Amino acid sequence: MDHKDIDTSRRNFLASSVRLAAFSGLGYFGVKEVIKKQKLGDECLKLDICISCIEFDSGCSLPKAEGTRSREENSKHKHG
Repeated sequence: MDHKDIDTSRRNFLASSVRLAAFSGLGYFGVKEVIKKQKLGDECLKLDICISCIEFDSGCSLPKAEGTRSREENSKHKHG
């Protein structure tokens, strides 16, 4: 093996290691979120009002969010 082959194999090893670490981290946080969602069920941990929550705009279907949406719709129809 010459010097060029060693550099290439070292580079491939490091790239594979970084890739493995990144995918492992993503997998860990993905599984963690799924478990958290299963534990919480229909509970909301946000202390803010629904309108300021990032999950609200992405289609949160918790009862608190649905109530906020229906109140918004009612106020638009009354004022609008």
